[in-house]
Amino acid sequence: MGLGKLKDYGLKFKELKEVCVSLNEAGIAPAVTVKVGTKGEDMLSSFMDAIEAVEDKDVKNIPAEVSAYYDAIPQEAFDDDDNTVTQSDSKGEPVEEQEEQEEVVESDCPSFLTGCDDTEPDCQECKKDMPDEYSACKKATEAKASKKSKKKSKGTKNAGKRTRYGHMPNSMAGFIDDMVWKGHTKDEMVQVLMKEFGRSEDKAKGKVNSHLNTLINKKGITITEKKGDVLKAKQKYADGYDKSNTQKCTLSE
Repeated sequence: MGLGKLKDYGLKFKELKEVCVSLNEAGIAPAVTVKVGTKGEDMLSSFMDAIEAVEDKDVKNIPAEVSAYYDAIPQEAFDDDDNTVTQSDSKGEPVEEQEEQEEVVESDCPSFLTGCDDTEPDCQECKKDMPDEYSACKKATEAKASKKSKKKSKGTKNAGKRTRYGHMPNSMAGFIDDMVWKGHTKDEMVQVLMKEFGRSEDKAKGKVNSHLNTLINKKGITITEKKGDVLKAKQKYADGYDKSNTQKCTLSE
């Protein structure tokens, strides 16, 4: 079905245009068309494709505001951008009913549908950037509370804790945090995101590159390349974090 309107993802055209201009000026990716008349969804798709096309040697040159905007794009937008092929039956005829199915809201947040908390910074960011996910999560959390469930959810068991570099545990960013500390290649990181979150290889690679750029430019983490293309972070924790307020991510079986 392709990408929807920018407002469907909580994104604004003005901000998208600004980061596209910044990316174009950096000269490290295919140019994104920002001329008058360009539809927001087309510009967003081109922007995501352009980020994924940035070569490894140029990742460090992605402007900070561009990287931050890319990181804030909700998973739903990536899924919709991937899903552009019309479904058909065994005879090759389009299946129109597929578009009428109820939309299933998904998220890579470990607290999704189990522990929405308006006081949590991550939940506040989710409310702003991913309104559909937030709404579904909020309703599900309230429903669970009304039933007075005694079970503790995986997402709220360690409420308030973050990964060693300050991200949500068991999120894509969280897994990359753990892997870059232990020492992994980019390919290994990409494979984990593909397995744990169902991302396509291109999308997973784009997320890895973008997050590594965030760690270097925004978190001040020094990352060096070891033998065998292994990337290893120098700092064990980001400023403000230590063993007492962090936790590791858990791989699915």
